[in-house]
Amino acid sequence: MSLSHGLKIVRSEAIWIRALLLALVCLALFAGNSAYAQNSGTIVGTVTDPTGAVLGSAHVTALETATGRTRSVTTNDQGYYVISSLPPSEYQVKVEIKGFAQAIRTGVLLQADKTLSVDVTLNMESTAESVTVSDAPPQIDTTTPTISQIVDQERIVELPLNGRNAATLTTLAPGAVNAPANGAIQSSTFGNQAVGGQAAAVTISVNGSRQTSSNYLMDGSDNMDQYTNVNQPFPMPDSIREFSVQTSNYSAQYGGNSGAVVNVVTRSGTNRLHGTAFEFIRNSALNARNWAATSRDTIKRNQFGGTIGGPVFLPKLYDGREKTFFFFGFQGTIFHSASATNRVYLPTTANLNGDFSAMLSASNPANPLGRAITIKNPVTGQPYPGNIVPTSDFDAAALNTLKLLPSAASPNGLTSYIQPNAPQNFHEELIRIDHTLSSHDRITGRYFRDTYINPAIYENGNILTYKDGFPNISQNLLFSESHIFNNSWLNDFRFTRSSVDGSQNPPSNAPNYADLGVNMYQPTGIPKAIESINISGLFSFGSYPFGKFTRVNYIFDDDVKWVHGRHSISFGGSVQNAGLDVMNNYRRFGSFGFSGDATGYAMSDFLLGRVRSFTQSSGQFQNARNTIWSLYFQDDYHPLPRLTLNLGMRYDPFRPWNEINGRLELFSPDAYAAGRRSSVYYNAPPGLLFPGDQGFPRGGTNASYKNFAPRIGFAYDVTGDGKTSVRGGFGLFFDSRGISQITQAIVSNNPFSPSISITTLPGTFSNPYQGLSSHPPFPYPAPADFTFPLPVTVLTFNPLQKFQVPLSYNWNLSVERQLTQQWSLRTSYVGSSGRHIRRDMQLNPGIYIPGDPSIFGNPSASIMSRTKYAPNYSNINMLTQTGASSYHSFQAALQHRFAHNFTVQASYTYSKSLDNIPQNQTLQNGGGGSFSQPIYMSGFSDFEYGASPFDRTHIFNGSYVLTLPSFNAVPRAARFVIGGWGTSGLLSASTGDAYTIFTGTDVAATGAAPRAILQGKPYGGNGCATTTTACANWLNKSSFALPLPAVGTNPGTYAAYPYKYGNIGKGALRGPGFVNWDVSLYKNFGAAERFHAQFRAEFFNVLNHTNLSDPVATINSGGFGNILSAGDPRIGQLGLKLIF
Repeated sequence: MSLSHGLKIVRSEAIWIRALLLALVCLALFAGNSAYAQNSGTIVGTVTDPTGAVLGSAHVTALETATGRTRSVTTNDQGYYVISSLPPSEYQVKVEIKGFAQAIRTGVLLQADKTLSVDVTLNMESTAESVTVSDAPPQIDTTTPTISQIVDQERIVELPLNGRNAATLTTLAPGAVNAPANGAIQSSTFGNQAVGGQAAAVTISVNGSRQTSSNYLMDGSDNMDQYTNVNQPFPMPDSIREFSVQTSNYSAQYGGNSGAVVNVVTRSGTNRLHGTAFEFIRNSALNARNWAATSRDTIKRNQFGGTIGGPVFLPKLYDGREKTFFFFGFQGTIFHSASATNRVYLPTTANLNGDFSAMLSASNPANPLGRAITIKNPVTGQPYPGNIVPTSDFDAAALNTLKLLPSAASPNGLTSYIQPNAPQNFHEELIRIDHTLSSHDRITGRYFRDTYINPAIYENGNILTYKDGFPNISQNLLFSESHIFNNSWLNDFRFTRSSVDGSQNPPSNAPNYADLGVNMYQPTGIPKAIESINISGLFSFGSYPFGKFTRVNYIFDDDVKWVHGRHSISFGGSVQNAGLDVMNNYRRFGSFGFSGDATGYAMSDFLLGRVRSFTQSSGQFQNARNTIWSLYFQDDYHPLPRLTLNLGMRYDPFRPWNEINGRLELFSPDAYAAGRRSSVYYNAPPGLLFPGDQGFPRGGTNASYKNFAPRIGFAYDVTGDGKTSVRGGFGLFFDSRGISQITQAIVSNNPFSPSISITTLPGTFSNPYQGLSSHPPFPYPAPADFTFPLPVTVLTFNPLQKFQVPLSYNWNLSVERQLTQQWSLRTSYVGSSGRHIRRDMQLNPGIYIPGDPSIFGNPSASIMSRTKYAPNYSNINMLTQTGASSYHSFQAALQHRFAHNFTVQASYTYSKSLDNIPQNQTLQNGGGGSFSQPIYMSGFSDFEYGASPFDRTHIFNGSYVLTLPSFNAVPRAARFVIGGWGTSGLLSASTGDAYTIFTGTDVAATGAAPRAILQGKPYGGNGCATTTTACANWLNKSSFALPLPAVGTNPGTYAAYPYKYGNIGKGALRGPGFVNWDVSLYKNFGAAERFHAQFRAEFFNVLNHTNLSDPVATINSGGFGNILSAGDPRIGQLGLKLIF
């Protein structure tokens, strides 16, 4: 989407939205503003004389030591000063006033999103000309209620990171836990298609929030995919200065999501030219074998790149020292996975001559199934004599398909082939320019691009190797400007364009069905594709057709800061114009299945062209738009020198996404009861409405303009020396951006994606449309008289239109203490209560009818034929905001800032997270049938209340970086051997996650997901051995049983049975715990201050501890109660860095 197109979206919005955007832009043009708004820090303090009296009009200057840039303010009448919007860095603070000696405070380390108190006492001028204090000020927060964790550059660069993905360090924050429990990497999905596959961030739940409730920023500006509500990629570690993870009661400046705020600050240049070059290599040489594998993995990964940054200096042309700085970073990744050896059963030479006689004997070595089969004529139903099929009956398209397959390699057709895997390529670039226009104006420009390419594969002569490619490009462009009006007023403005361009591409040499001689419609103007040909149990091939998934956001932010007396006030707003454009050709080419129903054997079905299942659709297309905006006001008030009150209000209105071509639907029970039909598609069943129908709201549901989120907090400096604080706060946080996923799936329904899906096709493979009354190409868009095949599947917002935005009440109370000059400790009680959380439920559940002959003695009878809205409707999946959650925790954080050659961070969380959201919905936004009881049961919602799937009672995370002394006093040879060594590590340990035992079969005959009956001790007695690949006794299987099934002749007995949906609670069982230690050992060579090389050896799970996965939790599964997989074993990689 172009910039002009994005601006058209802005103009199409309501007048008051346009006015807000115009006001922000005008303010920016008038005032100017910086990259130092939401990714910045603030230095505050009070200047006093030796008696404690405050000193007004003192001149305070903060000097950034790396660049030489300065910011100056003057203390007010209360001796109070605020220097806001400072980039995270090390500063020197100088205070001057006539009649007093100058005071200089060095080593002032300011971190992102932090407010640092630097109080200064000035001596009389006769006492000394200047007093310099080199001790760093206490790092205790004495001014805000926010609980946050800073991950500094030392950790980002030195800690071992598998895949060099700094986002994995977000779990260092107390209250953060991987969700789902296996720490899966986030990716965006659209239906069945991946639209963002590169490593983005470990999905985390923070303080009981959903894993899509965290807000990710880069340099203070949005770094989210607004449509799927997940983050875009992090830059590589060498391009990041630091990032903060704010987890509780953050300022009203932040919002839109109710979970954590993760703010990544990219590196900028300094007054000296600095750079790096690096390469990391991973292969199997240093790896261990996974517990569940028979050999070590063969993955090979090369990561290489470098950075350079410094002042813009052009001899005799421009000297940008202390004024203009640049930074550039690049990283490339080449990922090789071993080619797989696959085994399939192909037609034998005998089969190609019509001879299937080997199938008459189960023991015949040429029989691949091991059971006797008589091949019957699909036309007459009579057996072919001797299992000999006339080759004249073979289907022409099937014979053409055989030309693309290798020949069978054995008498029974068993054939091995190599599935090649082309290298996957990742590369990213970041460039940043910072320029000081004047003492009042600074500007920043930054561009980040992350490209992932997974190539398509098809080896001519073997269509079995056919595989799609998935390129994906994420981009983030930022321009910001900061303007200082005077000592009290400052303005920050940011413009951001972020985009994700995902696609799926068939191989360039791929055929389509027409090339095989199939007489059917095939799309033109896009690459050819074979979607799916499946000969059941024998062989299959195909992949997705061409698709393009584009998301573009244009974001305008403006923040104003005003210091008035003891009030530090900030206010501002944000406008985001977000768009999603999808061209998904899924099923447009068609798919075929051959099962053996026609002849008795799937291979002969295929050769005769007898199709069991055939599907073809019109694809899935979407053009969704939204304008997301917010306003905030924050006042940090200091009524007393040691007390700060934090008062804020945020406004986060919700406006649903709008499909600009009307591809939305809504089911209305009232309209159904009244027999009212759509005036847009008048053949739709009663109750199904579309945009343009009376009462159909824009975007499919009502907007919400009542989302005012108050924030209140306090911070008290107990001892007055900045070393002990008591802090606390309470606030309301809305998930106003997180309800968009439902409109993604609607476009796959009729009439937006007309399709045919047929079992027992009357035609043949060569002529699949034979005997069909309608078939593709369908008119698109669908005409008003479109015929809806019954029963209809619907995905709808709450038909009562009582949409409520998900929200969370957050609170905390903390005590923080500086134990020594370097050690500090924070202990906190942190809680949250979620309301109106998304839950998808089945509005048309199956209804058990005692004595109904359609189900008694026939447990496989169709559930959907016995529903309230049959026969017009099958599944009516409804999004509601009826979920609730509760979280309580004790959290502790211990830190030693870098000094004496080491730094340590450690956090511990003791917590409990509960919710009433079905387990699979919590992690996957599941469909409507995932409740364990149907919604007409009075207690169905309470039945889902239990431990959240990501709930872990005890969580510990720690990190350390240690460097040995330089040993300058020892001889050079000895110093070369023993000097320059360092080590770093990450330690993680937690108790098991919560899971639930399901039946896996609908024994209650209602379409729900019943749970098991627990009738004894749930766990096995001996745990599991981690030295073998069999773990069959984690659960005591005899303690679990199925509820009484809905079959038999005595419905009264069934109806009276108390536990027909199971009695085990949601999340009642716990999986194995988790223990992991990642270690890095490195050696520096050369002069550390000028040029040096660093050799690194990094090991992930260095102890090769087996972290078992959860057991199979479905009773009707063959592996029930067994643990079948485990986390990564020890993995090693080597690296070399050149640093100057």
